[in-house]
Amino acid sequence: MKYLLPRTPVPRPAHNSMSELSPTQIRPREGALLLLTFVIAFLGFGSLYSTTPFIYDNDSYYHLAVARGQAEQGVQYEPPIRFGLLGRSFGDKELLFHLSLMPFASSGDPLLGGRIALALFDALIVVVIGFLSFRAIGRWGFLVPFWLVFSSGQFTWRLVRLRPELLALLIFLAAVWAIARKRYWILAGTGILFALSYVALHAFAGLCLILFVVLGWTEHRWEWQIAIAPLIGLGAGVLVHPHFPNNLKTWWFHAYDYFFLKEVLDIGNEIEPVTTSIALLVNVGWFLGLWLLRHATTEGAGSDQSSYRNLDSDPEQARRTAASFACGAVIFALLTLLMSRFAIYAVPFVTLWVLFELRRRGRILGRRVLLPFRGSIPTWLAVAVVCLVSLPGARLEYNRWRFRTSAGVKQIVVAERSRAAAVLPQDARVLASWRSTPIFMFWAPQARYVNVLDPGLLATVDPIVHRAQLEILSGREPDIPLATRAMTDSEYLAYYLSPGNRSLTARLETDPRVQYLHREVSAVVRFRADYQDAFILDWNVLPKSANSQPYPYPRLAGMLGSLEGYVD
Repeated sequence: MKYLLPRTPVPRPAHNSMSELSPTQIRPREGALLLLTFVIAFLGFGSLYSTTPFIYDNDSYYHLAVARGQAEQGVQYEPPIRFGLLGRSFGDKELLFHLSLMPFASSGDPLLGGRIALALFDALIVVVIGFLSFRAIGRWGFLVPFWLVFSSGQFTWRLVRLRPELLALLIFLAAVWAIARKRYWILAGTGILFALSYVALHAFAGLCLILFVVLGWTEHRWEWQIAIAPLIGLGAGVLVHPHFPNNLKTWWFHAYDYFFLKEVLDIGNEIEPVTTSIALLVNVGWFLGLWLLRHATTEGAGSDQSSYRNLDSDPEQARRTAASFACGAVIFALLTLLMSRFAIYAVPFVTLWVLFELRRRGRILGRRVLLPFRGSIPTWLAVAVVCLVSLPGARLEYNRWRFRTSAGVKQIVVAERSRAAAVLPQDARVLASWRSTPIFMFWAPQARYVNVLDPGLLATVDPIVHRAQLEILSGREPDIPLATRAMTDSEYLAYYLSPGNRSLTARLETDPRVQYLHREVSAVVRFRADYQDAFILDWNVLPKSANSQPYPYPRLAGMLGSLEGYVD
């Protein structure tokens, strides 16, 4: 970031200063471009999502299920989870996101509504990135978000998930823009929105505090509003949350406990560091495009500036905007190296940093791109090269997305999930893995489950239940019916008949206490107590110690005693 410090003057465009725009003004022509960008993005994403009834990523169905429940029961709705942090003290960490999904999740076809909502969020992200890029390099900036979607597989792979990080990205961009423009009331408002929309309050506060230090150091002027306004906004958002103080418990888990547990629990590969090979493979078009942007610009003076009249002519403002997005870019890029899920923030922030830095230096897009050694090529040809280089990666990611969201011939998977949900009665107590629970929770909201979203949410509050769940679902537990009932208070077990569950299936298939209610792609089983004829019960258990007395079998009384039947 050292080269951000020199205050290089920005050439003033050769036009009447009265035609310049304030940071919040947009000419009718640019407004039309914004609207056109939104329409194109929405239709593009909508067309993509219309090819399958499913949304990629299981967590998407949790958010749709919660939004549907809130539409039916109000914001005090609690998800049907019986254990863990979400079951014992539910604090909706994505309340505003769920409220925005309510009209779509409560429609006649929530699957269709969810895909429409996802296309709308993606289109909003495209418009906001396009607007900021437009402020940096003019009308060509509206093409920047489309380039990111096509050239960065890491970025696009996060866009296809209906998650609150989509809303969080919009708020992050708005907050940094407000700091760059010294709009501190807007900054406080983004703090309120963030506290009601996403759980990472510490990330929002940390970004603003780092910006406070960097801008204060470089400008030799400490603007305390940058540090205070977001904290006031976050505090207000936390306090007005209808689930206060449970929302603070949820925040503390993600701010503290999560970072210890992610090293010992299988939380998913999105929290793993991004590897160099993957980063280069899926982002090669983006990296090449960033390099070409730098070499496709010329000095602004004497160039055609017809599309740059709206941009900052104040060198101090241009430098401040570049420095603000540079901070966000560095922070999120470092976080992406630690956890790949942060790519959804890193890619747009790094891109905007480059664009605003070019603006700070007084450079505009030219007609030719200078090559590293000698000569140049037309800019249109460089754009074509970027597209060609990005095409293999984009096609690979698209095929992977199609495979993982396939509904089968005549949408057979949709019908199969409906049949699996239909066999579960009202208030059925079900054991399922945290990964698959969002699916069952969406299709069978009448049942009640053990845990959802994250194994740490269960392990921190109910560690005994967490260990029992791991042993049962892995197939290591010898007496699955007894352990399921005694340790997780569940009458039913639901899981997918995948190769990873072969040990579990093998134990269940040979157990006379197991009744399969549904068995296709997924399986739903109920544990029966009327199995006595299948077991010999008149025997004694010999203890390991010679000084102890034998004890009769079964060892337990009541319902648990009637289930006990495994001889180890």
